[in-house]
Amino acid sequence: MKNIRVGIVGASGYTGSELVRILINHPNTTIEYITSESSAGKPFADLHEAFHSIMELPLIKVEDALKHEVDVVFLALPHGVSMNYAPKFLEKGNVVIGCRQKHFGFVHPIFEENRIMESGKKGVQFWKSDTLAFFKKRRK
Repeated sequence: MKNIRVGIVGASGYTGSELVRILINHPNTTIEYITSESSAGKPFADLHEAFHSIMELPLIKVEDALKHEVDVVFLALPHGVSMNYAPKFLEKGNVVIGCRQKHFGFVHPIFEENRIMESGKKGVQFWKSDTLAFFKKRRK
């Protein structure tokens, strides 16, 4: 099976740290970068002590993450923030997976147009490649 290169955007919170925990143990994934706007430059393990000697990647800013080549990007950010970053990663041809449990009581138009496939589990949205056209249309 092909090794999947992964980026995690928003690693300072619980969701980001859980993604790291799961993905470092997966035999077919390599974590290429982890972002944190407020802690860029620090090792990931400085934020999550349990990862010392396990995950020492330095945290980077999202703008720097956009320069990396990965297959999948996980967005571990609040929904509204994720919606700002998803188009940038989709434009690069990445598969984008948002990791939020709720949408704070509203249905975003992207759901109404059936451009996101939801897994059966709460909190995971998979942005399909045709979502990019929707985002571009919304920016005008």
